Amino acid sequence: MRIGRLQKLCDSDLSTPLVRAKLREHYGASLPQEEAVISPSEMFDSPELELVGQF
Repeated sequence: MRIGRLQKLCDSDLSTPLVRAKLREHYGASLPQEEAVISPSEMFDSPELELVGQF
């Protein structure tokens, strides 16, 4: 079971400075455009998850 849909890194919005900085921190200068990733929003929106409590 996967929580979220796989997509290529290049299909994501990578334009914000914070995102670009984190990608450089993780990958260095060479960004693997074709790498398969699951974004946090894809995980959050997954129907596989259910709410078990609230604060």
